[in-house]
Amino acid sequence: MENIKLVALNMYDTWVDMRIKDNPYKKLFYKLWIQENIKELSKILQTTPKDIEDVLTRENILRDDINIILKEFNNDIKKQLVSILIYDDFMPIIDFLKKNWYQTAVISNLSKPYAYPLTHWEWKWKFDYEILSFQVWETKPNIWIFQELQNKSWIDPQNTIMIWDSFSSDVKWSYNAWIYPIHLDRSSKWIQDNWRYKKISSLQDLKEIL
Repeated sequence: MENIKLVALNMYDTWVDMRIKDNPYKKLFYKLWIQENIKELSKILQTTPKDIEDVLTRENILRDDINIILKEFNNDIKKQLVSILIYDDFMPIIDFLKKNWYQTAVISNLSKPYAYPLTHWEWKWKFDYEILSFQVWETKPNIWIFQELQNKSWIDPQNTIMIWDSFSSDVKWSYNAWIYPIHLDRSSKWIQDNWRYKKISSLQDLKEIL
C-alpha cells in the first residue's frame, strides 16, 4: 500500500468504546409514543446540527410532560458519554501515522451529542478532517459522504484507506467509492487478505499493512 496518503477511521466501536450500549434516543421515542417513526427521526437527528428539542418542535412532537422526559433523556445521554473509553491501540497508531506523515480523518454517522470525544476531550493533536453526518447533512452508506472526504482533503480515493468495524454498512460501501476498506474485527486473531478488503484484529496491525 505504497501510495496511501490518507487514513480515515470510523468512530464508535473502531477507536471509541461505548461501555453503556443502551440507546437513549430509542428510550425517548418510546416514551413519546412515536415508535413507528424511530428510523425517520434517527435519520433526521444524524443529518442536522440541531438539538433534540428543536427537532421535536419542528416535527410537532409536543406533550405536557415533555420537559420531564427530556430531562431524563439528557441524563441518560450524559451517563452514556461519561462511560466511553478510547481503545488502547488507538493513540499508538495515531502517533505512528503522524510520525510517518499520513493525513488522518474521522468519518461517522452521528447525532450531535455523540461528537463528545472530539469536542470535549483534550487532545495533543486533531484529525486533519472530520466528516460527521450531522454536520454534512448526509449519512453512510450514501456515496456522497465519501466524496465529501475527497472534496475536503483533495486526496484521491485510490490514495485513501478507511477502517471500519461494520462490514455491511461500511466496508462494502467505501469499496464502491473506490476507497480501499479495512475491516476491524477485534474478535479476529490475525490479518486476513480478501480480494476487496483486508481484515485486521487491532489498529496496531496497520503498521504491518502501511
